Amino acid sequence: MVKKLLASCLLAVGASAIEIGLEVDPIVVEPGELIMVSVTASGDLTQLRGYSLDLEYRTTQIDLFSVIEGDIMIINPPTYLYWQDDAINGYGVVHVDHAILGDTAGGDGPGTLIHFVWEARECGLGELALENIQLRDLQNQPISFTYTGDALHQVCQVPPLQIEWQPDNSVRLFWEPVLNANQYLLESRFDLEEMWQPLVTVADTSWIDPASSGLPMRLYRLRIDHD
Repeated sequence: MVKKLLASCLLAVGASAIEIGLEVDPIVVEPGELIMVSVTASGDLTQLRGYSLDLEYRTTQIDLFSVIEGDIMIINPPTYLYWQDDAINGYGVVHVDHAILGDTAGGDGPGTLIHFVWEARECGLGELALENIQLRDLQNQPISFTYTGDALHQVCQVPPLQIEWQPDNSVRLFWEPVLNANQYLLESRFDLEEMWQPLVTVADTSWIDPASSGLPMRLYRLRIDHD
């Protein structure tokens, strides 16, 4: 009895729990550039035969370009991959079903389950989230796992600066948040030939210039202090 209990404990200690995560490369892109989002997995994947998941994203910022099988599954071909991209009210969901068709061997990792390639569209900070994740073993039974969390990405290193006139003739300046920004630096000048001059440094994503009324009108520029 003691020997059996000891063997069970050793097995539990030696087992490698599966972790599912998201990797974004590159994290910051400009409109028209491509961004790759990879669903990664680590741990003991030898029993992994298939999985399902939903990837949520903002359709206003990125547009799905292609879907590519990762190395974990294609190590034991043939494989089956089904995906469908749906969008509503500015948000999209890519549903994926992916499986190894044979029943004698699972995946091999750590590595990547699947890659999504996107084309960046509009400036802003976006979030990518995995939902409804299900892993299946060689007997088509559920496998437990840990999800390491959602991921952020940035379209435009410096977002467009928006200007809004106020009833008292002041000007409200505002912009989209920027990933890993410590501070936002606003500069101004009155003429295109002048040098930009520091105006204010803020931690928020908006600022009101009370001294903007009158002529000549200020010109503004936004700069970012990154980590």
